[in-house]
Amino acid sequence: MMAEPEIMSDEVTKCDSYAGLVKAWHHYASWRDRMFAGYVTALGALVYLGASKDATTFTRVVILCLTLLVSIVFRMLDYRTNEYVNLCQLEGEKIRGTDSLFVALNRQRFCEISPGVKYADAINLLVAVACTASLVGLADLLLGWFVMRHAWCSGLVAVGFFLGLYKFLENFGGRIYQHEKEKYRLIHAPTSAKPTP
Repeated sequence: MMAEPEIMSDEVTKCDSYAGLVKAWHHYASWRDRMFAGYVTALGALVYLGASKDATTFTRVVILCLTLLVSIVFRMLDYRTNEYVNLCQLEGEKIRGTDSLFVALNRQRFCEISPGVKYADAINLLVAVACTASLVGLADLLLGWFVMRHAWCSGLVAVGFFLGLYKFLENFGGRIYQHEKEKYRLIHAPTSAKPTP
């Protein structure tokens, strides 16, 4: 008896690849949510410990430094996770074409007018507030006499730092967005316009 030949068409391969991308997208999107929940929980715990009446000055300095560190690490990991989520969306559109959820997500992200506030804006605001509050707290603990004497100047420095950090995070995210938008444009460019490898 003769064995039937295995059928391995491009369509079967595309379906397997697409299913794998959907799983990967879901994995990274859920990790993004878990990281945000972990960050907010860590901030809450650090604020609780720092606000305790039993906390010494040294303990508060350590807690404020940890808040800075946790905020910076969280934002770096969040950028990376978003990059993976968006890469899955772009690849999913390449594989599946017009009948996929990824097409709708990419179109919403790159082609339609944004409603104003985006996920990244909220994260940037939270990280900038946490970092600024930590630095203000550190300045108060370490240079209390100077800060109290020049409160208006310290307030201006804090506002300037907050605005500068927020703008930096926004510009960094904007560069990532432009890079991803270029990839999206290449997917939809006519085949004659696509660069050859």
